[in-house]
Amino acid sequence: MASSDDHEFFEGRIARRRFMGLSAAAVAALVLGGGELLTSGCSPSTSPTESAGSAAELASLFRVQHVTKDPTYLPNQWRLKVTGLVERELDLTLADFLALPQTDMVRDFKCVEGWEVPNVPWEGVTVSEIMDRAGVRPEAAYLHFWSDDGVYSDQLSVPQARRPEVLLAHKMGGAELPKDQGWPVRLVVPGKWGYKSVKWVGRIEVDDTFDVGYWERQGYPDQATIIE
Repeated sequence: MASSDDHEFFEGRIARRRFMGLSAAAVAALVLGGGELLTSGCSPSTSPTESAGSAAELASLFRVQHVTKDPTYLPNQWRLKVTGLVERELDLTLADFLALPQTDMVRDFKCVEGWEVPNVPWEGVTVSEIMDRAGVRPEAAYLHFWSDDGVYSDQLSVPQARRPEVLLAHKMGGAELPKDQGWPVRLVVPGKWGYKSVKWVGRIEVDDTFDVGYWERQGYPDQATIIE
């Protein structure tokens, strides 16, 4: 018998197939007319100018999709490793990560499937801070973010990763990330579709080689830019 997680997963695959089946005219309308094509019809329980009243209510607005089984570990088992074209490879414990300078922001989260959660409060460490700690070398061009689920990954160019709003978040709505939102740490990339915001980030590889992420290999655009 299929679990509720399986049901969510297959619904997500169907929605993605529908997206990939958009006509050329519909894609042109998205590019020329903004994000309305993919954001119309979503029905968050909050208005565009207010967020949910509690962290649990906020988390309930996300439609959780599963590519594979969610990773599980104790807080003292998690590591964030930064390798590749850096002056200093990093191997941070959760305590190390939480001791770094913290940044908070409020940003909308938008999924390419057509739903969104407005005004999500996030808290964490900017990717730029991690880059500075590691000393990203001048010849580096890309950061590859790997999920601890062993399957999911995505990438950002060095300039994209250095944007001040690109965050490795450990809190959402003022509380610790829920497990299904990527606890203990997930990537948040405002202005890009949610598939760029890798959950359960455990490794960042810095190199000069272009690659594509999990959903880009299925045909999604690498830039993932939301056109308003």
